[in-house]
Amino acid sequence: MPDWWQNRYDRAKTPRANAALNGDTPLVWTIDFDQDRVFYDRDGFHLVRELNTSDGRPLRLRQFKPYVPLKLSSRPTTASSAICSREVAPQDVIPKQLFDLVYRITSDYELNWREAGYNVEDYGLTQLAMGVLSCFTLNFQSLTIHPNQLHWNMRNWREGVCPEKLLHWRAWPSPQIVPAIYLNGVYFIFTERISDAMSLVNDHYVDVAFDPSKHIADTDFFSDTTWCCNPTCNITYIVTSITHIQVYRKAQRSVKCTPVEPFFDGQNPPSEIAVRWMLNAIHGDAYPLTTRIHKLPLELQEMILDYASGGEIDRAYYAGILGLGIPFEWKSGGMPLKRLKLSKNRKISETFHEQQIHFWNNFVGITYQPDDGRAPSRSPEPDFSEYEEDELL
Repeated sequence: MPDWWQNRYDRAKTPRANAALNGDTPLVWTIDFDQDRVFYDRDGFHLVRELNTSDGRPLRLRQFKPYVPLKLSSRPTTASSAICSREVAPQDVIPKQLFDLVYRITSDYELNWREAGYNVEDYGLTQLAMGVLSCFTLNFQSLTIHPNQLHWNMRNWREGVCPEKLLHWRAWPSPQIVPAIYLNGVYFIFTERISDAMSLVNDHYVDVAFDPSKHIADTDFFSDTTWCCNPTCNITYIVTSITHIQVYRKAQRSVKCTPVEPFFDGQNPPSEIAVRWMLNAIHGDAYPLTTRIHKLPLELQEMILDYASGGEIDRAYYAGILGLGIPFEWKSGGMPLKRLKLSKNRKISETFHEQQIHFWNNFVGITYQPDDGRAPSRSPEPDFSEYEEDELL
């Protein structure tokens, strides 16, 4: 092993008390398909190599070379020049049906995360952020399991309801790379410290504004190399630490922002204002939506939704997107739908159907079941008879 490799490897294994404060991250793999490169990053340890997906050979760390992460040339804006007002927030145009659905699903997903014992300090912000963002983008599917289907092969369904699968998301390095996601003309930036919002917005704006090829919103508009000198050219950002959220509108010579709003603080219900900011930023350009169906009586709208869907949540999904029918009351057969805790060893009810919400067709993130008001049956005690006594100690 070369000396330079050994020194870097030793430093990577050395615990660092303030790694998070220094902007480093836990183990992260990042694949850049544009330049066919793969990056390996951990505390103070950064490697890169070319990626060839056609050879099918496994990646070996000895094939990587060290690299120095790019530090963006920040142009900070003083606090006095930032105008804070809620008028900066996206216009509220989404239908109530969409708000009610996403508010409940997002709340339950975040609650599942905390009940499973996960936290940002141990697992990073990316996994929670991607799950929450998938709720807002409606990137999920619902599956209804009826009691008469219990004789089917249930293995995949049972294994899917596992808290650890909440962590199956791609991660990215935090600074020096600004973790921005582009959706519907808005950049979403996730940070563990909302106090960094202003600097992250400025760093990203400088990186995009002075390199038009990096902006994917409107290539024709940004092809003019003189556009960045125009102070009226705005980019909208939503910056969130999940616990808090803030909206920015950044131009060359000015920046406006909303006050910091609580989001998911772990103690109170999520902020309705924050949820509306996110939903309107992602879906707002589609509304108000007017079709021939919207001109039909409410009773006919309800009938159309019944025929188009395969379950209560699936029905609410279509109603939310189209803004049709009455708001979903989270009931099934007159009984309220209760959220079930995720568990590896879970017994599926033989009385009531179950509705699962799948993210990315990969895992179950939330499950619901009708609640008849009776006390839940006690879960069976685990059977350890197959283990030896010394294995339990």
